[in-house]
Order: sequence, then structure tokens, then C-alpha cells
Amino acid sequence: MAAVVAGCRERDVARVLLHSWPDVTIGALPRIIEDLRAEGAEFVTVDEL
Repeated sequence: MAAVVAGCRERDVARVLLHSWPDVTIGALPRIIEDLRAEGAEFVTVDEL
């Protein structure tokens, strides 16, 4: 989780692609989203890019 957030912090624009496997990814997703939002991240769909 920390590596994802830190990697995004280093850039003005970042795209994060996560797969639904392994199960640990799904479990980590709420925390990743929470941490990125706290850093000011905005989430959009692929169509909005």
C-alpha cells in the first residue's frame, strides 16, 4: 500500500492499475483509496481520462 501511495506522490498525474487477484489487492484497495484521497487524489473512470 505504501509503495502505491508513494509512487503517486512523486508525480503530478498518476494512473494506478490494480487487478482483482490476488485477494490481498482487493483487501488493500480501501486503504489505498483512503490514503490517496487524503493526499488530494481525484479518481476518474478510464472514459474520463
